[in-house]
Amino acid sequence: MTAPEFPKDGSFTYGPRDPETGEAWCYVSRKMAHEHPKGRLGPIEYAIVGYFLIAAGIKLILIFQYGVPNWSMPLAGLLQILTALGLLWRVPGALVLVIVQLVVTVVQAVSSFGASQSAMPLIEVVLAIGIMAYLHEGVRPNLIYRYRFRSEKPEGEGP
Repeated sequence: MTAPEFPKDGSFTYGPRDPETGEAWCYVSRKMAHEHPKGRLGPIEYAIVGYFLIAAGIKLILIFQYGVPNWSMPLAGLLQILTALGLLWRVPGALVLVIVQLVVTVVQAVSSFGASQSAMPLIEVVLAIGIMAYLHEGVRPNLIYRYRFRSEKPEGEGP
């Protein structure tokens, strides 16, 4: 088995090193990131896409069954579908949609706080925070959506 070759049009640059840990972000081209085995969606990313699609489906079912209670429910459902598709297609802008999704989820949870006796809004907020944290800090999502990975400090280089 041969090692994969770098694409001819690929670029590879180092960001500044963190003085504490010695780590640096290494930036690669989109093609290099997506051709790497970790540049493809893994089980966690597929689960996140599935969560957004299922949550959007539930919102759409509730809209068709009970009507539109307020403007935020159809907006949240559409946003969840767009977020899922962006994550599935590995679009970098999907990370912005994840942040917007978190804000909409928090607004919905706060607005339904007194009206609902259910714990679902709180569970949705916790899931949204966890998803956002993973997609912004995880190794695989950083390679997939931001085309970067963390480089360790080379051996023998200062404390």
